[in-house]
Amino acid sequence: MTAESRQSFHHVQQAVQKVFRKQREAARILHKSVEDDEKNLSEAILAALAAEWADLPFEIQFSLESAALSGVNQGILQLEVSSSAVISSANDIAHSYALDRAAELVGMKRDVEGNLVPNPDAQWAISNTTRDRIREIVADAFTHDTPIAEIETAIQQALADEAEGNGIFSDARAALIARTEVSTAQVAGNFASWVKSGLVKRVKWLVSNLEPCPVCLLNENQEVNLGEPFRSGDIRPPQHPNCACLLAVSETNEPE
Repeated sequence: MTAESRQSFHHVQQAVQKVFRKQREAARILHKSVEDDEKNLSEAILAALAAEWADLPFEIQFSLESAALSGVNQGILQLEVSSSAVISSANDIAHSYALDRAAELVGMKRDVEGNLVPNPDAQWAISNTTRDRIREIVADAFTHDTPIAEIETAIQQALADEAEGNGIFSDARAALIARTEVSTAQVAGNFASWVKSGLVKRVKWLVSNLEPCPVCLLNENQEVNLGEPFRSGDIRPPQHPNCACLLAVSETNEPE
């Protein structure tokens, strides 16, 4: 990870942690909802969280763009590209990527006027994971007829379970999100510079040795023309959160 990417990682992680710290307190809404049924209780908690998600895209956009530009620079250096038009075009793609992904991360997208609006097709939206987990926790508590005081305690523990390292508002999850998003932005920038250069013909999927998943292994060492899908259907890594796979240039075109 480059110095720029490390800085981006820390900024994204801190921004997510800031939101998570505020959202842990949202579980306290439970004591006001003793008479609510399961669905109303879940929706009350989620409504309390919604305002916090809206600020996150603005907090992390610059960091994602910085990581994407780092990938652009790496791709340009690898190919020894000097065309100012290619560099400028790749930089524009990095900016657009950061703008779109920062919104998608919280289940939003930008309309033609640049306003944030709901995006039902958002990929890897951390807000969706949060909603699903809260509903699951509340549903489980009501299934077992748990007293409301115990439900509050259970939800607060589940939201930020540092002992297990998998709480949805835990520092561990914030780090996972930051690592995934910075890596994705960097690969996206690298990919954009290759596309714009016109010099890369074929690429190879390099699987990380950090516990690769079965889908990653499906693509191991496969070579395809740049922009064509690998066996998994993806055109570049990452293809799941915390994926650390890379692309390598395996064949170049002759410069014109």
